[in-house]
Amino acid sequence: MIRISTGAHRRLCFRFSTFASHGELDRASANPTVSKPLLSRNRNTIPIPHRSNPEPKGQDLDFVNVAHSHLIQSDWDKLEKLSNHLDSFRVKNVLLKIQKDYVLSLEFFTWVKHQSPGSHSLETNAIVLHTLTKNRKFKSAESILREILSTGGIDLPAKLFDALLYSYRECDSTPRVFDSLFKAFAHLNKFRNATDTFVKMKEYGFFPNVESCNAYMSSLIGQGRVDIALRFYREMRRCKISPNTYTLNMVISCYCRSGKLDKGVELLQDMERLGFKANNVSYNTLIAGHCEKGLLSSAWKLKNVMGKSGLQADVVTFNTLIHGFCRDGKLKEASKVFGEMKAVNVAPNTVTYNTLINGYSQQGDHEMAYRFYEDMVFKGIKRDILTYNGLILGLCKQAKTKKAAHFVKELDKESLVPNSSTFSALIMGQCVRRNADRGFELYRSMIRSGCHPNEQTFDVLMSAFCRNEDYDGAAQVLREMVRRSVPLDSRTVHEVCNGLEHQGKDQLAQELVKELEAKKSLQEPLGVEVGAFAVTGGSGGSVTSSASVNTGFGAGGLGAESTPLGLISFAKKMEEIKLTFPADTPPLSVIVALSLSSSPVTIDSSSSSAVPSFVFSDGRKLTGTSDLLRHVGRSAKSLPGFYGHDAFEYSQIDEWIDYAPVFSSSGSEFKNACTRVDNYLQSGTFLVGHSLSIADVAVWSALAGSGLRWERKSKKYQNLVRRFNSISLEYAEPLKKVAAYTAAKKGSGKPASVAPRSKDQQASDKGKPEVDLPGAEVGKVKLRFAPEPSGYLHIGHAKAALLNKYFAERYQGEVIIRFDDTNPAKESNEFVENLVKDIGTLGIKYERVTYTSDYFPDLMSMAEKLMREGKAYVDDTPREQMHKERKGGIDSKCRNHTVEENLNLWREMIAGSKRGLQCCVRGKLDMQDPNKAMRDPVYYRCNPMSHHRIGDKYKIYPTYDFACPFVDSVEGITHALRSSEYHDRNAQYYKVLEDMGLRRVEIYEFSRLNLVYTLLSKRKLLWFVQQGKVGGWDDPRFPTVQGIVRRGLKIEALIQFILEQGASKNLNLMEWDKLWTINKKIVDPVCPRHTAVVEEGRVLLTLTDGPDEPFVRLIPKHKKYEGAGEKETTFTKRIWIEGADASAISVNEEVTLMDWGNAIVKEVTKDEEGRVTALSGLLNLKGSVKTTKLKLTWLPETNELVKLTLTDFGYLITKKKLEENDELVFAKFVNMDTKKETSALGDSNMRKLEDFPEFVNPDTKKETSALGDSNMRNLQRGDVIQLERKGYYRCDVPFVKSSKPIVLFSIPDGRQHQPLSAN
Repeated sequence: MIRISTGAHRRLCFRFSTFASHGELDRASANPTVSKPLLSRNRNTIPIPHRSNPEPKGQDLDFVNVAHSHLIQSDWDKLEKLSNHLDSFRVKNVLLKIQKDYVLSLEFFTWVKHQSPGSHSLETNAIVLHTLTKNRKFKSAESILREILSTGGIDLPAKLFDALLYSYRECDSTPRVFDSLFKAFAHLNKFRNATDTFVKMKEYGFFPNVESCNAYMSSLIGQGRVDIALRFYREMRRCKISPNTYTLNMVISCYCRSGKLDKGVELLQDMERLGFKANNVSYNTLIAGHCEKGLLSSAWKLKNVMGKSGLQADVVTFNTLIHGFCRDGKLKEASKVFGEMKAVNVAPNTVTYNTLINGYSQQGDHEMAYRFYEDMVFKGIKRDILTYNGLILGLCKQAKTKKAAHFVKELDKESLVPNSSTFSALIMGQCVRRNADRGFELYRSMIRSGCHPNEQTFDVLMSAFCRNEDYDGAAQVLREMVRRSVPLDSRTVHEVCNGLEHQGKDQLAQELVKELEAKKSLQEPLGVEVGAFAVTGGSGGSVTSSASVNTGFGAGGLGAESTPLGLISFAKKMEEIKLTFPADTPPLSVIVALSLSSSPVTIDSSSSSAVPSFVFSDGRKLTGTSDLLRHVGRSAKSLPGFYGHDAFEYSQIDEWIDYAPVFSSSGSEFKNACTRVDNYLQSGTFLVGHSLSIADVAVWSALAGSGLRWERKSKKYQNLVRRFNSISLEYAEPLKKVAAYTAAKKGSGKPASVAPRSKDQQASDKGKPEVDLPGAEVGKVKLRFAPEPSGYLHIGHAKAALLNKYFAERYQGEVIIRFDDTNPAKESNEFVENLVKDIGTLGIKYERVTYTSDYFPDLMSMAEKLMREGKAYVDDTPREQMHKERKGGIDSKCRNHTVEENLNLWREMIAGSKRGLQCCVRGKLDMQDPNKAMRDPVYYRCNPMSHHRIGDKYKIYPTYDFACPFVDSVEGITHALRSSEYHDRNAQYYKVLEDMGLRRVEIYEFSRLNLVYTLLSKRKLLWFVQQGKVGGWDDPRFPTVQGIVRRGLKIEALIQFILEQGASKNLNLMEWDKLWTINKKIVDPVCPRHTAVVEEGRVLLTLTDGPDEPFVRLIPKHKKYEGAGEKETTFTKRIWIEGADASAISVNEEVTLMDWGNAIVKEVTKDEEGRVTALSGLLNLKGSVKTTKLKLTWLPETNELVKLTLTDFGYLITKKKLEENDELVFAKFVNMDTKKETSALGDSNMRKLEDFPEFVNPDTKKETSALGDSNMRNLQRGDVIQLERKGYYRCDVPFVKSSKPIVLFSIPDGRQHQPLSAN
C-alpha cells in the first residue's frame, strides 16, 4: 500500500487550506449544478498560451506528405520503408495532419512506438492525447498517460501539463484532456501531482468533472487519507463542481472512518434536501461504520430506516450485520439475521457463509460451522480459501487434525492455495495435540510456501514447546522470532532459559541469551546467570565470573518474581534412545527407517512387552509402531522430506502409515491392498511427493515382512514390484543391516531376503526398471548429453537431457553437452545454435560444450592403432553385399587383409581418392555372433562433403558406434544414458572400449518416449519441413521443444511430465492428454481471462434499457489471482454475441451476460433460412445467475475491438504409432504395357507416376476469424490467456495495427481431443 509522507500530507492540506467549511458547503449545495468541466469560472484566469510552431519545409514537408498519403491508403508496407527517416518533428506534423481520424492517429502513434521509439516526444504524446479526448476515447488516452507517467522523472508531470497546454489551441482541443491527466494521477495514487494539476487547471479556467474528482477522492480514501478527501470535497463545492450520489457516499465513508458517525447520519438525512437520493451504498456504509464501533442496535435500526425509505436491504447489508454480530460473539443474533435474509429472498453468497462458518468455528462449534458448509455445497455456492480456513480452524481448536487434513485435501480439488491463516490453524491443531515438533515442521512449510507467520503463530508454538518441556524447540522458536523481527516477551525468554538450565543445557541457555542481546531483540538488557558465569546486558554483553549473581531482566524485568538460575555442571548429556521389542516380532518398518536415516539408536530385542517402544535417556517413552515411525520421520536429518514437505504431504504419510498393517492380512485383503497400491503407483514413483518418505518405508517393510505371500503374488503387480525393487536396489547397503530382522509371518518360518538381488537375478528380470546408476558414487558421477546436430531438440531428446540432469543433481555430479557431429551431410550450425538454446530452455546446467569433431585426430590415430593390432580392417565390399554378408554371418573377403594392405587403403580413404571412396573401416569382432550388432560394425566411412564446423579438412568421418565409446571414456564419462532402442549395441559398445584399451563406461538404459500420432524421427520431421507441410522446426504441430512451447506448453509442465515417467525401461505409447493436463494446472491459476466472439454469424443484441452512453468498469482479469491485473470492460446498449448462442435463445428467455448480469430476450429476428440475425431484450440485473441456462460471453459494439485469428491444430500423421519401416510417402508406378498402377517397382517397363502421402494428415490447421476485447491490444508474444468459454490460447502474433489480426494458438487442456482429429 502506498503511504503519504508527513511532509506531503502537510503540503496537500496547505493547498486545500482555503476549502469551505461544512456550513458553506451546505449553502452551496442548495442549488446543485450540472456536472461538467467548466471554463472561466474565475475572472482572474490566465489566458491559454499559443505557441507558433515552424511549418515543415523541404525534405520534412515531402516526408509528411508522403507518409500522409501512405496512411490514407493504409499502405503500411510502403510506410515501413520510411521508418529510418523518422524524427519527432516529422512525427508531430504527421499527427497534426491526420488528427481528425483518431483511429488512424492511434495506429500511426503505435506504429512509431514500435519502429522508432526515440521519435516520440512530449509534443507527439500531447497531440495524440488531444486527438483521443476530442473524440471521447478517454480510456485509450488514460492508457497512454499511464505509460508516459510510469517511466518519467520527477519533473515530467509539469512538463506534460505544459506540453498539453501549448498544443491546446493548435489541436482545437477540449478541457477534458486536462481532466484525463488529473484522473490518471488519481488512479496512480500520485496525489501531489494530482493536486498540482488541479491548481493549474483552475489557473487557466479548467475544472475536472465529478467522475475525475470521485476518482481522486476514492484513491485518497483507499490510502487512508480521509482528512484530505474531506478538504478536497469542500474545495469541489467552492469551485461549484456538483457532487453526485457516489461523491456523497464517499463523504459518509470518510465520516465513518474518522469516527464521526453523527455527521455521517446527518449527511444521509440531508441528501434529499441537497437534491440527491440515498441508495443502498449510503446506508450500508453507515451500517458498517456502526458495526465497526460495536453499535449493533443502531446498525439494526438503520437497516429498518432503510426499508421505510423504500430501499430493500441487499446481501451487503445482511453480510455487514452478520459480521458485526459474529465479531461480538452474538451467534444467535447472527443466525436470526441469516434467517431474515432468506425470508426476504436475498440470496446468501460466499461472504455470508464464510462469516458464519468462521464465527461458529471461533466459538468452537464445528458442527454448526459444518452445517453451513454443507448448505454451501448443496446450493452450489462457491467455496474459497476463507471457507476452508474457518472449518480448519474450528477443527484444529478441538485437536481434530485428521478431519482438518481432509479439508486441506479439498483445497487442492478446488484449486485453492493454502495461505498464512491455513498454516496457522494447522499449527495450532498440532500444538493443541501437544505435537509441537510437527507444528514447527508446518511452520517451516509455511515459510517455504511464501506465507508469513504472525505473533499468534509464534505464541502457539512457544506455548506448546514449553508445555511439553521441550526447551530446545522453544529456543528455535525464539530465534525465528528474532529473525522475523517479532518482539519478544522477557517472561517467555526467562522461562525458556530456566527450562534449559533445569535440563542441564546451561551452555545453550548462555548462547541463546548472548545471541538475543547481540541482536538487540529485547527492549531492556537481559541478564541471565548460567552456571558459574553471568551474561549481563552491559557494554558488549561481556561474560563475567560469578557464583552468586541473581538473574534479572533489567528495570522492566520480573522483579520479585525473578527466579535465579542455580549453579550447574557444564557437562553436556547426550540424549540416548533405545528401541525395545520382543525378538519374535521385530518392528521391521521402524528398524528400516532407522537404518535409512542413520539414526543412532540402541536396539534391545529382549523386551517382554509385545509393543515396540522408544525409551529415552530421561525416562520418557513412546510406544506403538506407527508413533515410532512418525518420530523417526520427523527427526531424520539426513533425509530431507522423510516426513513430507507440507501439510498435505504430512497427512498423506499418516494415511499410508495407518494403512500399511493391512499387508499383514491374508487372502483377499492382501490382494486388495496390493491392487490399491499398484494402481496408485501407475501415475508416480513415490507414494507421497517426489522423494523417499516414511510412507514408502512402511509399505516396503510390510511387503518384505509378508514373506512367501509377497513372493508368490508379486508378478501380478508390476508397478508395486517396480517400487519394491527400486527401494531394494537404491538402498542396498543400509538394508543389508536389517536383513536378519526380516522374518516371514504366519507359517513361512524363514526370512524373506531384502538384500539386493545378484547380477544374474537382475539380468533375468528383463523389463524391471532400475532407478539407480550402477556403481555410482556421490560427487564422482560425470554424464553427457550428446545430441546429433541434425535437427532441433524434440520431446524425446528432452527426456534424455532431463534424466542426465536428474542423475547429476542426485549424485552431485556434472553434465557436459557434446555434439556428435560425425555426419556432415545432415548437420549445420543452425541446428547447433538451436540445440544450445533448447537445452537452456529446459534449465539444464552444464559444465561445458564439446564436439566429437574435437577428437577427430585422436579417433584417426585409434583407428590406425586397431588396424595395426589386427582389430580392424579396411573393406571395399559394396554396401548392399556387405549388408547381406552381415545378415548371413559371412566373412568379408577383406577381413584377412595384411596390416600393410589395410594401411594403404586407409591412406586412400584419408586422401578422398576414387579408390578410397569405395572403402570403409570395419571392426574385427565376431561375424558368427547371434547379435548382429557384433558382426564387424563400420568404424569409418568416406564423405567428401564439407563439415559445418571444420570445413573440408577431412574426407573421412567416424561412425557413432566407434566415436561414442572413445569420446565417452576420454572425457571421463562415468555413465552413458541411452534409450533402450540401442540395447543390442551395448555389447558392441563395451567390446569397442575393450579393443581400444580404454576405461569402461557404464551404460544406463531408459525407455524411449513415444507419444500417439507423433513423429520423433528427425529424418521424417525433416521431410515435413522440406515439403512445406509445416512452417519450420518451431511449428506448433511439431514435437520439438520450440514447437510445443510455441503451442503453449510451459517448460515446467514438460519437466514434470518427463520426471514422472522416471527412468523406467518399460516401453509405453503415451497419450498427450496427461502432458496437457499438467500444463493446465500450471497456467489456469494465473492466466488472464479475455473475451472473443467468432465473426461469422455473430448477432447484435440490443438492450432497450441499456446505457445510452457507454461506460467503462475495471474488472479483474482473473477472479482468483490479483496478479493478472484488471481489464477495462465497456458496457453499451448494443452488444455482440456468438451466432451459436443466439440460435439457442428463445423469446422471453432469461440469459446471463457474463460480468454484467441477467437479461431477458424479448424479440428474436430471423432471416428466410431461419438464421438469427438480431435480438432485443431488457436488462434484469437483479435476476439470479443460478436460474439461467445460458451464460453468454459478449462484446460491446465499439470500433475498439481487435481482430483475432484463432488457430487450432491437429496431428500431422494419421497412424497412432509409425513403425520403423513405415514411410510417410510411397511411390506410385504404372506398367506401360498393362497400364495398371502399383506401389512396387517390378520391371524396366514400369514408370513412376508420383509420390503419394500414406500416413500424412492433409488437414492439420484450422483458422477462425473472431473479434476480441480491446484489452488484448496489450498482449505480448508468448502470453497465455483463457478466452472465456473457448479455452486456453497462446499469443503468437501480437497487435500491431487494427488491420492485422492478433494470432492466437489454441492450447489443449488435457480433456479435449485434438480439434482436428486424425482419421
